[in-house]
Amino acid sequence: MATPDDLTDLVDSPSETLAVEYKASLDLSDGLSKAKFARHAAALANYGGGYLVFGFNDDMTSADRTEFPTIERDAVAGIVKSYLDPAFQCEVRTVSTRHGVRHTIVVVPSHGAVPICAKRDGPQDEKGRPQGILAGKYYIRKPGPASEPIVAPHEWTPLLRRCVLADRAAILAAISVALQGGDSEDAIEPRLRGWHEALAKRYRELLLPAALVNGYAEFSFGIHHHGTAIEHRELMRVVEQCNAKADAITKLHWGPFAVFHHDPPRFRTAADLDDGELEFLEAIVSESRSNTNVREMWRVSCGGLASLVKPWWEDDPRFDSGTPKTALSPIYLAKDIVNCVIFARAFANCFDTATAVTFRCEWIGLEGRRPFDRFGRWFSSGHASADDRKVSSSAITLADLNGSWEKASASLAGPAARAVGLDHVLTAEWFANQVANWKVQP
Repeated sequence: MATPDDLTDLVDSPSETLAVEYKASLDLSDGLSKAKFARHAAALANYGGGYLVFGFNDDMTSADRTEFPTIERDAVAGIVKSYLDPAFQCEVRTVSTRHGVRHTIVVVPSHGAVPICAKRDGPQDEKGRPQGILAGKYYIRKPGPASEPIVAPHEWTPLLRRCVLADRAAILAAISVALQGGDSEDAIEPRLRGWHEALAKRYRELLLPAALVNGYAEFSFGIHHHGTAIEHRELMRVVEQCNAKADAITKLHWGPFAVFHHDPPRFRTAADLDDGELEFLEAIVSESRSNTNVREMWRVSCGGLASLVKPWWEDDPRFDSGTPKTALSPIYLAKDIVNCVIFARAFANCFDTATAVTFRCEWIGLEGRRPFDRFGRWFSSGHASADDRKVSSSAITLADLNGSWEKASASLAGPAARAVGLDHVLTAEWFANQVANWKVQP
């Protein structure tokens, strides 16, 4: 999945490569334009993913028009579904150059275990010949760059190799399940719940009673996999790498599972987890050296369990919300969710046989909170929460996480968003559009 910086580079320094196709425009009312779009999308997907960038002439200068609001996710999905098999979901982004010029970009995902094939011809010319795309053809990216059908045996090699790699995790997981005589994924949810509750209990023990009045939020996940765990000596490095991937999107300085080397995370065990035999990396992030001032805690295991618990930052005087326990910032809620989802996706991709991730998110202290942030954009939206606690739990395939973190984020944010009347606002499209506005916070 591209980061905002990746997309900005595409419009600030335009350069056509095999992974990027630049176009001046796309007329969704024209059949030939849609057929050509489908051909490029098929070729980019079969290349392993890429981008269609609109608003550039052939010489890489800006076209007269650069932004195309009519190119929406549903419109693109309709073209893909009409022309290609198997169908896939593209993302549509609007990205600004350093000079403020807005361009529309379609992010095309990689194919999966099956290559993308054209299933229908494009519109016919005056002689009855199909234009734009031909049914039954497998398009790939070729030097030029160009989107053309496979015509030589050797052109199949990289495409088939990627298909095999995409199917590898599912095959290994199926074999492992067969050998074990059962579906071990069924055990993830209760195991994750015990892990989640154990950290919440420890967090409450470390906080002063007065600090618990306003509540807290906890974000946990467990990875479905049937292979070996990450080695203990590698876990810290992996955590930092996953933090970097999350921070590239949310821009919160250091990622969700913060690592401060002056007070580094340590391997620990706990009596209420696997009879005290499960080792995990734990960090206590505090504002002083006293545990009574703990602000956040997190735990990560080599086997794929992770949990982060934190206070309501909306109650911090620096947030300017006024009275504590009165505000819920949709932006903070979104960033917390996205941090967890992107970190989990990156962590899951470190396991060769990972197939899915189960999430558990919990908010304590919701009652009386209403949408608010320091910019005042939510004064007329939503309502105060009547419930004090909400829980979100969902198992999401790794393929879906790699394809669209926005959809997963919107789903997980649902219970908290509905509590304050914003479920109609915090959609997958809203999450995608927010990314461009997220800047490094002071």
